[in-house]
Amino acid sequence: MIVEDEPDVAMMLEISLSHMAGFRVLTVTDPLIAVDSAIEFAPDLILLDWMMPQKDGKSVLAELKNRSELTATPVIFLTASTNRTELEELARLSSGVVNKPFDLPSMIAELEVLLSLSEIVDQPTT
Repeated sequence: MIVEDEPDVAMMLEISLSHMAGFRVLTVTDPLIAVDSAIEFAPDLILLDWMMPQKDGKSVLAELKNRSELTATPVIFLTASTNRTELEELARLSSGVVNKPFDLPSMIAELEVLLSLSEIVDQPTT
């Protein structure tokens, strides 16, 4: 799932992730409906823009983590910030941070690794 308020960036991510990587993607451009959309879509991973109007990514993340059905869903922040303190905080709050502009092949590889690790963690132990 992609939560990104910039339509061009959202479309580029959606096309790249669905066509290049074969992911099933839901794109949400309004952060006010992100949590409800995530509950309905049940994503394996959420790419979440940090700086959005109406509601920032940290607020959306807090709401996501307050929902039992989403607490284990990895969230990766998308940001254009170069501020080290902000980047460290975002990394601490989430499963990762991807800087804009993206290197799509590298980002896709990182997402695939994160998803495979998430599957390993979610497997029941026998």
